[in-house]
Amino acid sequence: MIMVAHQFENVREVFQAVQSAVKDGEISEERIDRSVKRILELKEKYKVSDEPINYVNTSQLNEELNMILDNYLQ
Repeated sequence: MIMVAHQFENVREVFQAVQSAVKDGEISEERIDRSVKRILELKEKYKVSDEPINYVNTSQLNEELNMILDNYLQ
């Protein structure tokens, strides 16, 4: 199961869909628990946090990446 929710409405839809699936017996609560545990372990392993991040200047990042690739590919 993949859940990506960039907007609040998506979060609500995903929550309701999972809740219905559990209620209808399509997904067990134990399966949800195992998935949550796995996600939390991966977040800990890769130091992923729910804290907001500062703005990333993707234009500058792309320029730097292109310079590196240009040097590497020569």
